[in-house]
Amino acid sequence: PEIIPAAAGVATSRSWAGVMDFSPDHQPLAGAWPGRTGLWLLVGFSGHGMPFSQVLPYGLAAQIAGADGPAVPEAFAPGRLLG
Repeated sequence: PEIIPAAAGVATSRSWAGVMDFSPDHQPLAGAWPGRTGLWLLVGFSGHGMPFSQVLPYGLAAQIAGADGPAVPEAFAPGRLLG
């Protein structure tokens, strides 16, 4: 009711809760895992995945296919957690 006053008093028929994944630096992991051919990650959005959810899958798919596509920020490279 605080967020949507018009919904005050409306019965809840269904609810959902999801798993939140966190990386140590709270940045997503998007890219190939070093040393594991064929292992690609798109995880660790720390509860803030929606801003990235529209473009990162296309960028990662382009990387996997070896094609041009939206850039995946180097700051999201999974290998950063190995060093």
